[in-house]
Parts: sequence; structure tokens; C-alpha cells
Amino acid sequence: KIFKDKGISGIGVDPSKTSFKQSQSRGINVLQDFWSMNFAKKHKVLGLTPDLITSTASFYHMSDLHDWFAGIDKVLPKNGYFFTQFVYSVKVIQNTSIDQFYHEHTYLHCLTSVYHLANKFNFEIIHLQQCESQGGSLIIGLKRRESYYLDPSIASIIESEKQFFSSNGISKLSDNLKNLKLDWKQFAQILL
Repeated sequence: KIFKDKGISGIGVDPSKTSFKQSQSRGINVLQDFWSMNFAKKHKVLGLTPDLITSTASFYHMSDLHDWFAGIDKVLPKNGYFFTQFVYSVKVIQNTSIDQFYHEHTYLHCLTSVYHLANKFNFEIIHLQQCESQGGSLIIGLKRRESYYLDPSIASIIESEKQFFSSNGISKLSDNLKNLKLDWKQFAQILL
């Protein structure tokens, strides 16, 4: 809707029947389907070559992220951009927002994992923004790799993730979860 309101043509892809009907009723072009390499192949034949692909609230639900990203690689032209938002595992763990992975989202990602996925498909990260939503999330922008330069701020975050996910970092997470469990038990006893 935001793109339509700004006069930018676009096509949405959403497997949800409800979202599809709501979009149709608002005059927004949406294809009711799951994004995948097969989807991308079918629509590349029809000339689908968007300058921009965005993904909100879907990246962390993909069971085959490589196939999903291969679909983006298939249709995105050389000068195109891909932007996505995803739950940031480091912030979720630091904030003990554990409902983000036991209830809401299938997968959590860190910048390191997304960086390696982008490299596999010859993309580079050109934008990084941290958000407070969903216990902590990242918005990243990607484009086709032009060089092997890695922004120092991104390199610094990747390095800090190595420390965060070390055995010492995981021990801290375990302690935090034990404390959270005790807090919830005490809270439940007060309610009873």
C-alpha cells in the first residue's frame, strides 16, 4: 500500500488467503503463493525483474532459506536491491525475549549468518539498521557484490557475535533463562 500510495508499481507475494483478499479489495496486486526458486523461475519468464524486493515478517519463517534466496537471485537485476527485516538473535537473547522463538518465529538469525548467505549468492550488505521491534530486529539492504569491501561497522558486529555465541556467552544465556524461570514461578505463585 505504501508503494501504491507513492505511485510505485509493484506486486506482492503472500500465501495467506486473508492477506490476498484484503490486498485485492484495496486494489493492490498480490499473487497468492509462497516465494521460492520455482515461483521466481515461473515469473522470470513473464518478465518479472523488480528493481527492489522487500521482505517483512517472512525471512525468519523460511525452512529453506537457500531456495528462498535463490529466487531473489533469479529475478533481481544486476542493479536491483533487496531489503529485509528479521528478528535479531543477539538482541532477543540479550533481552530474554524467548517468546520470539518458542512461539512466534521458526528461526532466528544473526548478522553473521545473513552475511554468509549473502556472500554465497554474491550479494553485499549496503545498509544495516537496528530496530526495537520484536525484541530486537535488524533491517538490512543488499545488492550485487561490486567489491569485497566490508564496512567496518558490519565487521565489528560480526566479530562481537563470535564472542556472544562462544561457550561463555551460551552459559550466560543459560543462567539468564534459569533466572527468568524462577521469576515466572514466583509471579505464578503470587497470582495463585
